[in-house]
Amino acid sequence: MKLNRPAIMLVLALSGVPHPSSMVAVFITLEESGSDVTATLSGSIDSWTGSTQTNALVGSANRMRPQNVDGFAAFFAATNPSLPSPVPTWYYTASTIPTDLGTNSTNFAANSSTASTLLFVRATQTNPIYIAQSYTLGTPITGVLTWENQSFQTMGLTQGSSYVWSWGDPSTPGNGDSITLTVVPEPAALGASTSAALILAGFVVRHRRRPT
Repeated sequence: MKLNRPAIMLVLALSGVPHPSSMVAVFITLEESGSDVTATLSGSIDSWTGSTQTNALVGSANRMRPQNVDGFAAFFAATNPSLPSPVPTWYYTASTIPTDLGTNSTNFAANSSTASTLLFVRATQTNPIYIAQSYTLGTPITGVLTWENQSFQTMGLTQGSSYVWSWGDPSTPGNGDSITLTVVPEPAALGASTSAALILAGFVVRHRRRPT
């Protein structure tokens, strides 16, 4: 079945796949992999326009706390092991900030990790984004963190949920950007939503071809 452009956009929207124009941003994707949970970093930051910058030092960390507890914010942190500790960073204040990342206040340390830079995001209105001063705008941000013998349930993560930090106007190139943390649905659930999207897209195509 050949889909026209509107139908393809509909499939992407309903299946949760990012639109290509939204790929200039950072994505933290959490998935269940066998008996483990993994987080994959991708994308890049191209603009800090609309955010507030301050100097700071941050200790190396590869961990996640899904829920705020006793005044300590929920957070996700990944660090390049080659960076000095504490890491010289810039921290930025975004205009859109989540309030929690899940329902478990445990501080989960990753069993293994790789990262191209330091990226630390918090669910708080004060200093929610930290990144190494050595990071260059437009440089790919990559990495994989693994929590062994964990699941979305044990970590208090909700399948299909997304949490966004954004600043400026991300829809206009050079005028803002965003970081999105997504807890992906189970393959079966994703397959069902994608199938539904394809069926609906096919209906749209057939309807447009129907003679008046």
